Order: sequence, then structure tokens, then C-alpha cells
Amino acid sequence: MAGAALGGVVVATWGLGGSAVANAVTFAVVVGYLALVLRPRYPLPRAEAERVLRGMVCGFGHLRDEPTTRVLVLTLSGLNLAVSPALALGVALRAQGEGGAGADVLMPTAMAGFGALVAAYGVGAACAAYGLAMAVLMLLPQSRPAIRAIGLRPDLELVGSRS
Repeated sequence: MAGAALGGVVVATWGLGGSAVANAVTFAVVVGYLALVLRPRYPLPRAEAERVLRGMVCGFGHLRDEPTTRVLVLTLSGLNLAVSPALALGVALRAQGEGGAGADVLMPTAMAGFGALVAAYGVGAACAAYGLAMAVLMLLPQSRPAIRAIGLRPDLELVGSRS
């Protein structure tokens, strides 16, 4: 979530070309880390080779049998198919439209607007995630270890929280 906000700042500052270069550099760093440094803590035995179609059938069978996994996959699929393209294209088109008639999306003023909108999306997503985690904590106090596991501090006092 912080990545979207930081990405918006990068686009506003360096433009689309600069953000593409920054993305390529960070991608190369991650690939280098994965290839050269990261080692599995607990190596798992190799799975037996199976046909692709058989593996897909097993995967869909798992989705049929496990409602939690099914809800997660359907939710993320909906987000990736509907929200992500609308955000990526919609924000860029809005920034271009705000630049005036004939504005090019690569113009600095349009890029600043595009970057600001993407950054606002990232900040809003981070705030929503934190608010949701705190709401879960208020409703389910036993979720304190799970909230701590995702990096939030469940010991913070909440406005209107019951002791």
C-alpha cells in the first residue's frame, strides 16, 4: 500500500519514463536477491510431476472444497479484473483530462496530477487497512496476535474503544 503512494510521488517527480526505469531497477534488485541471497529455511521435498490439466483440476477442486480459499481467490480476481484496470487507466485519463484540451499525459503538469492521484489512492488504501485491522481488534479482541503478526501495534488506544 505504501508502494502506490511512493509510486505516485515518483511519477509526479520523474514522469512515466522515470518511474518505469525505477521499476526496472527495483525489479532487478529483487531478482538478484532471490537468485543470489535467499535460501529456503526448510527445504520441501519436490512434488511429483503431473500434467498441467490435472494440476488445474486439483486446484479447482481445492477451491470447491475450501470456502475460505474460494472467497479469497474470487475477491482478488474481482479486484484484479475490475478495480486495477479502472484505477490504472481511469486515473491517467482523468489527469490528462484535467490538463486541458489536447494535453499530453507525458506533460509535467499532467504527470504531477497523475502522481498525486496515485499517491492519494495509496494513502487511502493504507488508512483503510489500518482502520479495518483496528475494527477487527475491537470486535474480536482474541485477534491481537494476528494483528501483531501483520505489523500493527494492537496496544494503541482507539477512539471510542471499550476497555
